Amino acid sequence: MLDPQHGDDLTYGPLHQGVRGARESVYGRLAGLWQARRRVTGADCDMRDARTLLVDVENVLLEAGATAGIEQAYARAQRRAMAAAVVAQIRGDELGVDAQRDAVQRAATDALHALLMLLTDR
Repeated sequence: MLDPQHGDDLTYGPLHQGVRGARESVYGRLAGLWQARRRVTGADCDMRDARTLLVDVENVLLEAGATAGIEQAYARAQRRAMAAAVVAQIRGDELGVDAQRDAVQRAATDALHALLMLLTDR
């Protein structure tokens, strides 16, 4: 589910450091969710009845689908901002670069908020 490279092709341009920091926080949270899911399905599988196990697996799959959507939305926003920042830099538009830096931070904040909401809805 998690892209192990998660956009390593975007490690250039004027937003390099901002994207790297935002990416680390988002993908750190995604990795934590992945590990939590593995613990739910792996813990005491032989101790639970089949119905309870199926309910847990269904919940994990629903959460995985939601998490994938959050990850994809974040990755799209990051790619758009990186491309726009490169164009702005070529044009000498520092305000445009700053606006895209803000867009990356907003996308990361939105992704982290969505992941937090996913955790609290358990």
